[in-house]
Amino acid sequence: MSVSPQDENYVLQQIAIDNSKIYIIPSDKEEKSDKVRITNPTNSSVAFKVKSTRPKQLVIAPPSGVIKPQSGLTLKVKFHKLSEANFAATKDRLTIVIAVVQEKSFVTTSTFWKGPNGWHCLKLFLYRSYLNGKANKTIY
Repeated sequence: MSVSPQDENYVLQQIAIDNSKIYIIPSDKEEKSDKVRITNPTNSSVAFKVKSTRPKQLVIAPPSGVIKPQSGLTLKVKFHKLSEANFAATKDRLTIVIAVVQEKSFVTTSTFWKGPNGWHCLKLFLYRSYLNGKANKTIY
C-alpha cells in the first residue's frame, strides 16, 4: 500500500518516543546503559536509524530497523566505560531518524536508507551534556 506525502507526515507525527527517564552518568569503573522506547500506533510500518556524535563511546542497539504497525521497539543506549578518569565533557547527540516504509519498494533496512532523496523523515535529537558528574537531557 502506497502512502501519500500528507499521510506520511501524519504517520510521522504519531510516532512516540519515550525517553523521559534517560540519564547516563559516565563512569571509568563500569559501562552505563538505559533504554528508549519507540512506539508506532499507526497502520504503516516505519524504518528508523540512530546516529551518535560519539559512535565508539555512546552506542545504540539496534542501530536501525523497522517497526511494524501497532507495535513498538526498545532501544538500548550504552555508554562504554571510560578509559580515563579525565573525561572530556561535551554535548553529545543521538539522532533518531524515522521514515514511513513504502511496503512494495522495501527490501532491507540498509538498502532503504540508501534510497532516493525525498524521504519524508522525522528527525529527533537527544542532547546530552555532562555537568558535575550528572547528565542533563533535552529533546528537540
